[in-house]
Amino acid sequence: MVLRLTQDARVLDPGVTSLFDDTIKLDIPTPEERYMILRACTANHGMTLPHQRQDATLVPSSLEAQSILAPTQKDPLDTISITCHGHLAADLDALCRQATIIANRDDLGMDQLAIKDFEEAMQSIKVSALRQSTSV
Repeated sequence: MVLRLTQDARVLDPGVTSLFDDTIKLDIPTPEERYMILRACTANHGMTLPHQRQDATLVPSSLEAQSILAPTQKDPLDTISITCHGHLAADLDALCRQATIIANRDDLGMDQLAIKDFEEAMQSIKVSALRQSTSV
């Protein structure tokens, strides 16, 4: 079994492309999908943010998140997912790692991350989906 992954199928040689039976195209994640990815990344890295829902099993939209939580306790991952337009799963994972580095630099642990850590991390992450569209 051979698997090939690319962000731009136009750069593949047609002879190589003909060797593959199937093609799967993935779209840029929606805010709800980015929320799910961020939840998975933060859980995998052992990260928590203040007021983060630990028992969420469904993916809330922005409006649902406001109704589930008290107005002062909106899930910070929902806020982050809305601001990460164009971020793919790898970008979001890199964002979580960079936010952890920033929190550790400021002598905070992974259990004391804040939205400001993610906002600062966003400045150093290059967004894959936007990079591809700007290079055309």
